[in-house]
Amino acid sequence: MRMLGWLLLALGSCTAGAQVDPTAQAPAASASAVASSSTPPATASEPPLAIGELGTDPASLDALKDVELIRRISESPHAYFRFINTQFRNAACKRLGARIATLPKVRLHGDPHVEQYAVSSLGRALIDFDDASLGPAALDLLRFATSLVLTARQRALPASGPSSAEHELLTAFLAGYRDGLAKGALPKEMPAFAKALAAKFERDRSPFLLAADKAMQPIDAANETLAREGLTALIQAESKANYKRLASYYTLKKVGTLKLGIGSALGRKYLLRLEGPTAKAEDDVILELKEVADRSNSPCLESFPSGAADARREQQELANNRSLLLPTLLPGSTFWTNEWLANYEEVRIKRLGSETDLRDLAREAGLMLAAEHQKSSAVSPAVDPALLAIDDEFEIVLRTQAQELARATQTAYEAFRKDFNVEQ
Repeated sequence: MRMLGWLLLALGSCTAGAQVDPTAQAPAASASAVASSSTPPATASEPPLAIGELGTDPASLDALKDVELIRRISESPHAYFRFINTQFRNAACKRLGARIATLPKVRLHGDPHVEQYAVSSLGRALIDFDDASLGPAALDLLRFATSLVLTARQRALPASGPSSAEHELLTAFLAGYRDGLAKGALPKEMPAFAKALAAKFERDRSPFLLAADKAMQPIDAANETLAREGLTALIQAESKANYKRLASYYTLKKVGTLKLGIGSALGRKYLLRLEGPTAKAEDDVILELKEVADRSNSPCLESFPSGAADARREQQELANNRSLLLPTLLPGSTFWTNEWLANYEEVRIKRLGSETDLRDLAREAGLMLAAEHQKSSAVSPAVDPALLAIDDEFEIVLRTQAQELARATQTAYEAFRKDFNVEQ
């Protein structure tokens, strides 16, 4: 989150992250290693998906009334891809089928894509774990791989041949994942595109707070009560975790609903402005209460309600930061809490500089997902990385399916624009 451009753009295109992207706009088991870059692009061996598998039924879409949301979804095939994570996940489960039935279940990000890469005061990471679940690692890999293919096409990069941009991006991504399984860590030095994002950070928090205020939409009594109950639950959780704050820190100054996001656009979200450490307005704190996605009906997944809060808490612990509010899955609730960061920048495809930037991003995303997939949780043990390695045959499957799902996304996107009468 951040600066003045933050809100001016925050009221239109949007972020699906755990917080607003200041540049976005807001409306209302195989053990062998990943194949080398010499592996040729796989050809499609299965028929493409039908439109219905990645399509959106206009009659059932409550967002039909939200013209701004329709506009954002219609901006590009990748924007549409962000909106249809449920359809994509179900299609991926079906297409990978028996290949993943015996693979170990790991902690999944749930919705990894290029625009989930963010740089903040906590470091750099894939953010927005609202779709976190337990399942085969291949689902995260296929989701991000398809995002890379769509990104390459949006950027009009060469798309055919063993040296094509699409092939090289997937090679960089899978190589990063392989290195991550071998205990590789993110380099201390950020790649050039990440440095450019961090260069936008500001000391002045006023634009950030103004943006948060303007992002808050009117709230009715019932929803305000729910938001206040969430704040009370957070206070109790912090007390239990031995966080020492003055009672005044949690004083509620403003509350509203939040209508940002693409992938999370239809979920309930609330934004609260708290007093913070002093009575000075510039150190006020912005707290988001966000609904966790229900993945209990997905065919090859298990729900992991605490996944989003766990991931954000781990980021704060890694940065040795206990000044931020404790990320918490509220007891008996489907909501989790996180504090917005004043210095926070997400990648935007159309603002990425060069093909080199994309390759660097793809490699880092592979490292990040490998680290996530090896973590333990309260409901699942840590996984032996040898069980997550990708052999040559399965790499070809991933490459093939990413190409097919990207093509199916494009087809469904075009149908969406037609169904909703979106002008070219």
